[in-house]
Amino acid sequence: MNLWNTSRCCGMMLLLGCLTIGVSQLSAVEPAPPVDKPLNTKSGMLLGVYCVPAVNGLKITRTIPGYAAHERLHSDDVLLRVTDGKEMFKIRTLDTFEDAKTEIGPFKQAALEVFRPAEGVIYLWVEFQPIKQQAAYKTNAIPTEAEYFEDDAPAPSSAPPRPEAETVEVEIMTESEKPGAKSFFQEADEAASPSSEPGAKSLFGN
Repeated sequence: MNLWNTSRCCGMMLLLGCLTIGVSQLSAVEPAPPVDKPLNTKSGMLLGVYCVPAVNGLKITRTIPGYAAHERLHSDDVLLRVTDGKEMFKIRTLDTFEDAKTEIGPFKQAALEVFRPAEGVIYLWVEFQPIKQQAAYKTNAIPTEAEYFEDDAPAPSSAPPRPEAETVEVEIMTESEKPGAKSFFQEADEAASPSSEPGAKSLFGN
């Protein structure tokens, strides 16, 4: 009888031990990393940042490798305003930022006002990049020879030089690299109509 009780007790302890090990292994499994949503914006253009609404602007949570903002803008930077030198846009919500990008257009020179913790307000030159077009690092098109078959020709012949599709350099530059981003805001102030609020043209989204 004692032998049977001892065997049953050992069996229960072994079962509990297996369950404990199983639970420990399950709890040790790290959760899968979050999957980013597809890159899709109303304007069809990206600066290359993920951001959330904050006081007076949009706060950057991280940047997207391969786009202009990567390694130029930082987490916790707050986007305040953007201008093309003619019109001023306050960046209050994601929708207002999309409207501003649409008005300015792709690959156009614009100045961005950013609040950076520990540094204060800084000014940058920026360009907005179409989502499906990667940033290029050269601007000189290189002509190439295209071979083709002419009608009734026995062998290929060489066509006239055909230039490659033009590439455009997309980048963000600081005031030290290219002065004038701050004065771009002053030009936009001067270009504003008398009925506009000085220094800002607000676009209100949903």
